[in-house]
Amino acid sequence: MCLTPGTFPLFYRKKWYVYYFCMEIDPNIATDIVTHLKDALRHEINFFNTSGIIIASTDPTRIGSGHDGARLAIASKQTVCVDDEHRFAGARNGINVPVQFDGEPVAVIGITGERDEVEPFGTVLQKMTEILIREHLDQLARFNRRTMRDSLITALAYGSGNVADNERLAAMLGIDLDLPCMIASIRGVDPHDLLTYQERIVSALDRQVEDRPDVLATLTPQECLLVIVGSDDETAESTIRATESLISSFTGHATHCGVGGRASTMHDCRRSYDQAVAALRWGITAHASPRPASDERDNASPRTRIASTELQHCDDENTSLSTFTRYEDLDLGLIVPVIPPEQAQALTRLVFGGLDDGVIDAYEITFDAYTRHNGSISAAAKELFLHKNTMQNHLNRIAAITGYNPRNLNDHTILALAFLLRRHNSRCLR
Repeated sequence: MCLTPGTFPLFYRKKWYVYYFCMEIDPNIATDIVTHLKDALRHEINFFNTSGIIIASTDPTRIGSGHDGARLAIASKQTVCVDDEHRFAGARNGINVPVQFDGEPVAVIGITGERDEVEPFGTVLQKMTEILIREHLDQLARFNRRTMRDSLITALAYGSGNVADNERLAAMLGIDLDLPCMIASIRGVDPHDLLTYQERIVSALDRQVEDRPDVLATLTPQECLLVIVGSDDETAESTIRATESLISSFTGHATHCGVGGRASTMHDCRRSYDQAVAALRWGITAHASPRPASDERDNASPRTRIASTELQHCDDENTSLSTFTRYEDLDLGLIVPVIPPEQAQALTRLVFGGLDDGVIDAYEITFDAYTRHNGSISAAAKELFLHKNTMQNHLNRIAAITGYNPRNLNDHTILALAFLLRRHNSRCLR
């Protein structure tokens, strides 16, 4: 098996890694190494595989050629010098130093030049190459660990894969799947945010959870998934909110977050994930502002503009506030999402008939303010920067147009449910 990203199995033993590979270094890694070495030593550098073939060189014309001196260095595990008195087929003057990893030769590094000039570089050349190889292997180890972690998280959350694969990945990562956990789903207000800033967010997430064995995090184009293992609720919420802030710091936009209930073991993560998504969607419904944007009002019908003209002072920022919703806190959110769309549409048609969307949005602002202030017309009017009489006129207009009077308790219930169903069906994430 060749040592290339994602193709060699990786096992963890305490803090060290055991790699299984055929003692071959990837040419891309070799190219990086010879470039770094030439910058430091100012001589042409060649990188040989264990067959004595040059796979990377600062002299491109030599790539692919064989070298008996390098083969001898591999076989003997000793530095081989080439000069006018010691010639090898395919070789130029210089030295060829075997590079070892865990006691086994994995390559030969050669430096071209007169023997007296380059021989003092032998030990330095060997050590620098071994350090660079180890750095690359550490990068590959991190890459593979991240890949396995991402695969495990998505498999547990989405219910993909099988139990045996999940248990194998968990064992390689040192994760106990029998511990309780909860899942949080974080999504951007702008659906393109996570993909746009993916690389930067992933790096920051890795740093954030590096010393947190109780937190697993991964990023997909649609969402950030957090698996909080065994932590108390306060610690879990602090971690999730910190991650929301981290994402917003890169995107410049708000986020929506849903937190599922606690699963008894990580094998049951799927249920917690489904709850997190349900909470996230309900949080958007419950916190979304019904007010149409200014450009929508400008392009609306005359009837819509009349209905909304006195509501234009409503806060624009409401449309971009972050939401944080726990499944365990849901009330109507447990019921409204499971109402069949056909029945929801039937109720909204009954209440609103053929009204323009802009008209309904405008009246929903009035109705929501009136509801928030427990029927206080003065308080609702003050919030919306309206005169008390204007607020009363708006409530009267709702009653006249829909046939349901907000001041009547039974009618208010019907109106509240109709507005809620309409908002949920049009604004929740799909």
